[in-house]
Amino acid sequence: MIERDARGLVAAITVLLSFVALVALAAAVATRPEPEVRAPSVVSIDAGIERVDAGAAEVAPTPRVEVPYALDDLPRDGAQLAEGCPEVPLVDHAGDPVPWRPALRVHPALVPAVRALERAIVETAILTYHRAPIRILSASSHRCRTMRGNPTRISEHALGNAVDLRGIVLDEGEEITIRDHWSATGEDAIHVRFWHALVRRMIDEQSFRGIVGPPRADHLDHLHFDHGRSRFTDVELP
Repeated sequence: MIERDARGLVAAITVLLSFVALVALAAAVATRPEPEVRAPSVVSIDAGIERVDAGAAEVAPTPRVEVPYALDDLPRDGAQLAEGCPEVPLVDHAGDPVPWRPALRVHPALVPAVRALERAIVETAILTYHRAPIRILSASSHRCRTMRGNPTRISEHALGNAVDLRGIVLDEGEEITIRDHWSATGEDAIHVRFWHALVRRMIDEQSFRGIVGPPRADHLDHLHFDHGRSRFTDVELP
């Protein structure tokens, strides 16, 4: 009987200890701190830029600022030719590395733009024909006259501030000219690609302020490049 009572006591103690353990576990759970919930990271965005989900910001084009040019302040009144050509410094420019025929006579300030044109001619010819030209054909450079169709204003040619390009010569002597090949078709269409690519490059580079060419009736046989006081392009491209 004593043995039976002892077993009952052990069982009671075991139940009591289990109960105490459950109570302690519950208390521990109740007092455990809540896990910290972090807010999503926020990347600072400059106030001048729209958020990506709102669409890309529209960037306004930067207006072109004209760099002062040596001949900008010279008068263009055509009446002054009655007393002779304007007195401006002029230099002879033979062409480098490809010669002009005939050589150019221009104002020194125009020489950098002429060299940019020479590079464009050579590089566009290499891309088109896989070889450079051996000559560049000029139609005019310095010439004392008024503007065509506007006798009240002097031409940029009178200041040595313009050159006219009429063609190039390839190494086998073939002449590629504006008159014959600006709108050529068939096998000669390759020359059209050359001329149009050249003009597009010169428009993009903006080495000259003025570019005139076909289909203007007075420019059907040459491309005119000048550095006058205003920017304009009067050439028809496809």
